[in-house]
Amino acid sequence: MWRFTLTAVAVLGAALMLTPAATAAGPKAHAAAYHFSGKTSQNGGFELLLASSFRRTTAHFQYEVSCASGLTFPDEQTGTVRNVFVNKRGHRVSRLKFDATGDFNVSVTAPNGVAVTGVSRIHLAGKIRLDTGNANGRIEADVTLSNGDRCTSGNSPVTWSASVD
Repeated sequence: MWRFTLTAVAVLGAALMLTPAATAAGPKAHAAAYHFSGKTSQNGGFELLLASSFRRTTAHFQYEVSCASGLTFPDEQTGTVRNVFVNKRGHRVSRLKFDATGDFNVSVTAPNGVAVTGVSRIHLAGKIRLDTGNANGRIEADVTLSNGDRCTSGNSPVTWSASVD
């Protein structure tokens, strides 16, 4: 479950930049037990902040989207997802996972200068191993623009891996 609101902003006429309008509610939203950093398979940055309750993870990641028309642009997202305990013994948690999909409206200026709106769907999944300090997962993006152009992060999901700082 995505816990944030996104707004779209056109950048440099062809790039789509999505920024969070609101990412947290309350003072406990910023309390992180673990900070992970790493890269995506497209060489973009990836960062996880695991809440001290282990129930939520905030992810910040970069990836690239390619359209059927040949347009390619980078994107960057931040969102908070709910975790599922995979391995918990008493009060000790060693493994978590998450799987979330978010839909939102986008607006981008095409290379010809025409503003185009659309809908974007992002799927983010991952596994966090506290016993080894590593996390990995995948990102899948699909953007459908009002001019009929369809953009994706590729035929295969963008993978990511991160480790505890």
